[in-house]
Amino acid sequence: MLHTVKNPSDIKDSTEKDFSSVKNNANNVSEPVEPMTGTTTKHTISWKSFRVFADPTYFSIMLVQSMTTFISTLNWTILVDYGRDKGMSTEVSVYFVMFLPVAEIIGNLGLNWITDCHFMTRTNFCLLCFLI
Repeated sequence: MLHTVKNPSDIKDSTEKDFSSVKNNANNVSEPVEPMTGTTTKHTISWKSFRVFADPTYFSIMLVQSMTTFISTLNWTILVDYGRDKGMSTEVSVYFVMFLPVAEIIGNLGLNWITDCHFMTRTNFCLLCFLI
């Protein structure tokens, strides 16, 4: 396989502009680009988009997400305090908080095998998870 070496004058620098597509008139002067007319857009606020704040679905999602965040923060605080009450230092009791995401990853990766291998139906698995 032969390699060809290019002449340095054939290689374009990345800073060089390619003006081959610019139209030139008879005096070899490029024509200015005229702005398009009649295509202006009117930006208005649609008050209909604020109807989402009056939607009951929005409030139910907001309530569930708020409670989930509150309970998660409460659990993290209680776990650190529980470790401190048992005589652990703050640095060691933080490992309890680090265990929660690890357990969540293991659960997310491992528990779906129960329904995928047909050990339980999805309905029974959801019922078991809610009961636990």
